[in-house]
Amino acid sequence: DRDLLEPERFFGIESIDIAYWCVKSPPFRKFPVGAGKLFSMNVAGPVRAAEAAAAAGAKAMIAVGSGSLYQPGWQPIAETGDFQHFNPYAISAIAGEQALHVFHAGKPRLGMLCLRLFGLFGPGQEQGLFPGLVNRVKTGAGIALPPHPDEKDADANGLQLSVTYVDDAVRCIAELGRLVHSGRVKDRVLNVAGPQPTSIRRISELIGRSTHLVPHYEVPLR
Repeated sequence: DRDLLEPERFFGIESIDIAYWCVKSPPFRKFPVGAGKLFSMNVAGPVRAAEAAAAAGAKAMIAVGSGSLYQPGWQPIAETGDFQHFNPYAISAIAGEQALHVFHAGKPRLGMLCLRLFGLFGPGQEQGLFPGLVNRVKTGAGIALPPHPDEKDADANGLQLSVTYVDDAVRCIAELGRLVHSGRVKDRVLNVAGPQPTSIRRISELIGRSTHLVPHYEVPLR
């Protein structure tokens, strides 16, 4: 953490083309406990990294965050979607993005693109939605399936979401870095997600098939 917030040792790098900020946000569930660390990591951290990148001659920077800052809903979420105004992570992430955009207009210019990843999963993942669902299937715990307004309770599939395999995300991030470097990306914020949505029920069924277990579901009362 100290290296991220005080990256003077990175200022000795003579030359880089593209910088990437891919740092996991600290937990915020016990807010205000850890509030200082949360905002330092999500606001001061990327700003200091951008400062170091600019000093090293970088022409582009990609800052990777999470799509979980948006207000949840049943409709597809655009980059202009409303964020969770009382969620500590969302507030700090938005503040960090806005601070980074200033570098895009600075001199020398540092091309800046902030990415919001949806449903990231892959080998070695220990926290988040997918490990949580795996644990619920293995332990027989109930999996909540809130029904869509147009669904009958018995047919509920739960939350619809886009998922992104980590290898695909890495390729996407690397290519976007090159495009920002060449000046071919004009957006300042982009969502990154799989092409088709899937449901909590579908994901749980696939986990059950691979573990030879039957998932148990809970449909909340309307």
